[in-house]
Amino acid sequence: MNTFSDELRKTRETLNISLSDIARKTRINIKYLEALERGTFDILPQTYIRAFIKAYSEAVGADANEMLKKYEITVLRKFDSTTALQSPADLITDSSFKDGKVLVTEEDLIQQTRTKKIIYSTVLITLGVLIVFYFLYYITFTAHPPGVTETPFQEIVQEQESKILPPATADTVITMQTTPAVLLPESLILHAAASDSVWITIRQDTKAPRYGYLLNGSRREWKAKDSITISLSNAGAIRFTLNGKNLGSLGAKGKPVRSYKITMDTLAAKMQ
Repeated sequence: MNTFSDELRKTRETLNISLSDIARKTRINIKYLEALERGTFDILPQTYIRAFIKAYSEAVGADANEMLKKYEITVLRKFDSTTALQSPADLITDSSFKDGKVLVTEEDLIQQTRTKKIIYSTVLITLGVLIVFYFLYYITFTAHPPGVTETPFQEIVQEQESKILPPATADTVITMQTTPAVLLPESLILHAAASDSVWITIRQDTKAPRYGYLLNGSRREWKAKDSITISLSNAGAIRFTLNGKNLGSLGAKGKPVRSYKITMDTLAAKMQ
């Protein structure tokens, strides 16, 4: 805190006036009043600093002109005729000349603010474009199109039966009718339906993890032999179905999930 800001605060505290009182009286946002007292002038709108100081001074009964002079001397380092001239960049005032010194005008200050805004806007737009390209590149986790739908559990069973059971004959038809559906250990088929946009990381067995951003309303499917490990930025943003069995979400909405492992034991527990 500089001596100028410290004097502002002490003047207010001596009179037992709160910042809320000043904010109501001057209609200045209280965060700007706090910045004046902390000396963090860089977060204030530069073209209104003098107006804020004037209004603050009047609210606490101080001499506004005297406080503005102290601000220029202690904060802006504006020199009088007895002080040696330094760099023009160190001198800021509302007039063009004083005591033969070339000073930065208020118009120069406004132009500097506009230039900063243009630079910040350009940087933000560039970052936004890069983020969009990043999401477009990594949004697809598998070769399935975004419109993929969930496969009914009965169709999965029939597919597995065709792989492990012989064609139906007079000798086998009764057995096939009475034997329950068998799922191979490597048949983990996980469907995801996103109800909100969410960052997700997927690891199928020991493969390298895939990661990206699932948009609201999108669906995905992953397959694995032994396990599927999931990390989510929002546990309640996705509802999962494992081999046709509804698993629901992996946690409360807004809570992250890290390294949640899904195996055949997960499916067995849901079937009980």
